[in-house]
Amino acid sequence: FIKKYGIKEESLEKKIDDFSSFNDFFTRKLKPSARPISPRSNSIIAPSDGRVLVYNSISDTTPFFVKGEKLSISKLTRNPKFVKIFKNAGLAIIRLAPIDCHRFCFPIDCEPQMTYLINGSYLSVNPIAMKGSLKTFLENKRMSTLLCTKTCGNILMVEIGGTCVGSIKQTFSPFKKALKGQEKGYFEFGGSTVLLLFEHEKVKFADDILENTMNGIETYVLMGDSIATVAQNE
Repeated sequence: FIKKYGIKEESLEKKIDDFSSFNDFFTRKLKPSARPISPRSNSIIAPSDGRVLVYNSISDTTPFFVKGEKLSISKLTRNPKFVKIFKNAGLAIIRLAPIDCHRFCFPIDCEPQMTYLINGSYLSVNPIAMKGSLKTFLENKRMSTLLCTKTCGNILMVEIGGTCVGSIKQTFSPFKKALKGQEKGYFEFGGSTVLLLFEHEKVKFADDILENTMNGIETYVLMGDSIATVAQNE
């Protein structure tokens, strides 16, 4: 697997012979130098490796998904308080493939709250399998965590399981300050997705990623890459 997909062995914390199983390798930790964190204080980073789409508002997703469908905060979170907070929310969708490192981190300095689990299926998050539908995000097993920040309001981070994902593991401590780039958790074997929802107009997505999204193209990013900045108040 390492040879076929060109995984850089020097980036791994463990030596190859020290992995006890494929799942142990799948949940591998990397050396910090392998995923440098964007140093800009106003940057919001990709919480994981993956292919990203971004939208200034959830309503902007309608041209890209079947029958004008848009993401329902109510169905996604099953938490009424989030519906008002994230009305017309900015949205980032980061889709992980099996070759990616499946650790995920905090996208900005924050105070994370409790994580809520919603049990569900393990339908594929492959874009072809999804057939342009957002329903997969509303049906699969997922965990959501509210991140309270001092610079861009509230962020909702949602980890979604995909095909063959055994579980979603959280490794952070709630109600304690977390730094940008600090590990939040990891996915066990399978496909998976991370969603970031931002309060309306609190962040500005990177122009190149936004342009690619408008053209229906995913942008490949590594954990730690800047995908947005805190919006400046006029």
